[in-house]
Amino acid sequence: MSPKTRMKIIILLLIAITIVFKQAPKSQACDVYAAKRAIPPRIFYEQTIDGNNQPVLITRFLHNKIGIFASEVAKCYFNVIAPNAMYAGAGIFGVIFEIYLAYKLVLWKKWYILIILLLLPFAPFFNIFENQIYYMHKLFALFGLAVFAIKK
Repeated sequence: MSPKTRMKIIILLLIAITIVFKQAPKSQACDVYAAKRAIPPRIFYEQTIDGNNQPVLITRFLHNKIGIFASEVAKCYFNVIAPNAMYAGAGIFGVIFEIYLAYKLVLWKKWYILIILLLLPFAPFFNIFENQIYYMHKLFALFGLAVFAIKK
């Protein structure tokens, strides 16, 4: 094994160690029940800021339970796939290699894997892998590092 290859392996191992040993924070409560609990206060708040002169039909159209529930689901989803969550779970190298993995999946046209990667953040919302989302970011970052290391 040449010294250049050894150095590459050592650097990749050090990066993998920094990804694995990054402390993951405790995730916030973001599930179906939290979204349902957010509906009544948001409806009350949004209806009171409209005022008394707004027609009831417009108020009910704009401030409905489905819209608020969908808003809470979207908020939870985008909080999980945000680079801040990636950084919290896997560190700066984790963000780089997770984005690299997604980039390579698009280049290779592996849409089914990319869809799975993009649908996994819904799992904590339905109480599947509740507190493991940060560990999923670590796993995908390590996959990205492996793809980077194996590339030809």
